[in-house]
Amino acid sequence: MKQFFTLLLIYIVSTSHAFATDQPSSNVSSADSIIALIPTLEGIEKLHAYQDLHQIIKFTRDPDEVVANIHAYGKEARQQNDILKECEAKFLEIEVYFNNSMDNQMDEVMPDYLHFMYEHQQWYFYFRTYNLKISHMMFQVDAAQAIEEAQKMYDIATRVNYKEGIAAALNNMGKGYNVLNRDPESTQAFEEALKMLDDTPRSDFRQDSYWYLSRQYAVENKIDQLLALVKQWETETNQMIAEGDRHEEHYVEFNEIYQGYAKAYARSGDTDKALEYLELARPYTELLGRGTERQLWNLEVNILYTMGRYNEMLPLLDKIYQSAVDDNQPHTMTMMLRQKARTYVLLGDAENTETYYEMYLDKRDSIASLNLESQLSEMRTKYDVDRHILEKKRNRNYAILAVALLVLSLVALVVWMLYSRRLSIKNKSLIERIHEQDRLHEQLQLCRTTHMETSGHTLPETDELFERITQLVEKEYIFIDPSLNRTTLATLVGSNETYVRRSIQNNTGQTVNDYLNSLRLRYARELLANHKLTIEAVAIESGFGARNTFHNIFKKKYGLTPDEFRRFVG
Repeated sequence: MKQFFTLLLIYIVSTSHAFATDQPSSNVSSADSIIALIPTLEGIEKLHAYQDLHQIIKFTRDPDEVVANIHAYGKEARQQNDILKECEAKFLEIEVYFNNSMDNQMDEVMPDYLHFMYEHQQWYFYFRTYNLKISHMMFQVDAAQAIEEAQKMYDIATRVNYKEGIAAALNNMGKGYNVLNRDPESTQAFEEALKMLDDTPRSDFRQDSYWYLSRQYAVENKIDQLLALVKQWETETNQMIAEGDRHEEHYVEFNEIYQGYAKAYARSGDTDKALEYLELARPYTELLGRGTERQLWNLEVNILYTMGRYNEMLPLLDKIYQSAVDDNQPHTMTMMLRQKARTYVLLGDAENTETYYEMYLDKRDSIASLNLESQLSEMRTKYDVDRHILEKKRNRNYAILAVALLVLSLVALVVWMLYSRRLSIKNKSLIERIHEQDRLHEQLQLCRTTHMETSGHTLPETDELFERITQLVEKEYIFIDPSLNRTTLATLVGSNETYVRRSIQNNTGQTVNDYLNSLRLRYARELLANHKLTIEAVAIESGFGARNTFHNIFKKKYGLTPDEFRRFVG
């Protein structure tokens, strides 16, 4: 009887949590109730209580607190000799580290946890943990190494005959090939992963395959394959609901399915049908959050633009702007103001064009001013600390240094004269090479522009994206924001990180960071010609933030320091 009432209480608490996702106080109450109840429970009921508590607090509490609960769960599972639950606890811990970018903690425990799962043949959690390891490598280490690791995962899964593990490895290979712009191999890997799980429609790895493959087909403009894929995905999802799944369990899938239809029909020219499917996706985006809503609104804006329905774009741009305000995304706010100004240009409304363009400039300048003030404050603090340390060292070593300098002064003078002569020759050669690189860059840009104007060809999708990137980054000078990165840039141009990275790689041969730094360096060289600006000020104005960072990148790129460059060109 006691077990019945304790189970009933856990059910009531966890159920009330499920219906109170918009009420943080309810979540706190539910969590505290389970925490108070756990010491009174035993056996499987206690393990279930830890599981329920994790589901409540995993997105609402500090990661360290979540990990502490997982450790308690794992310890209890170990005491009960429940290997399955112990493996689940280890996987949940890795998941928390992954989701919160706690790389050091994840790297520390990953080998032991994988070994434990492998030794006990707990393949379900083993391959899901392995999947997180490779996903981490994909974005933190190197895509090529991630593919090699995915091949190892594939070999292990094949050896133990675990289909989900094979599919997960194939998905990771596909992601790696995508990063390396090897689209045919990427598509083949996703297709093989999907086929591998034809008899396991409920596998989360199969849903991953649908998600990646639908986007890959869209990238390669394979309209027929995309339509067939999302139709099959829709049929399987509806079948799972018919078999008893709750509709709300598949909101993510329906959102992707309907947006997939919209992309396919928009690219095939059937914009009316594309808009119909956007309307089907809209209820799901509203439930999945503002980020998903912005994705849908951007897609809708692009469709309306191709239809010439500029008036209908305006309220959508307002929604995206307000959403960015709510999520404190100033760059998105700035871009929406500029987009509204351009839309009014298309509508021939000069007054509103001027108004919104002025608002755009004010917002852009405000962001730049706030960033500059923050960087200056950081630099002042760092300077004061460094100066204090240097003063202490100077006072301690002054006598020794005085004697040493007296002895070495003559030698130093001779060495300096020889060094200065050689340095001057070297710097002259480096400056000439810099100017030659600038001339080649300008000629390349001119040839590219001339070719597109004379050929009459439309730009490929990646080139169109690069045009948007260059228009935003180079002409609007947003690269002077040191916090600008691949994620922010993808948001600003209405794309995703993979497409932005690929577009920049294809057009410049550089990574996103290298591309942004090359623009900052070019701008910094212009600023160095102004001798009223200190090197620290040039570093901040050009977007590097700190003098040390600026110095190191400048020296690595050009072979001489900013001070040497300034002295030579001056």
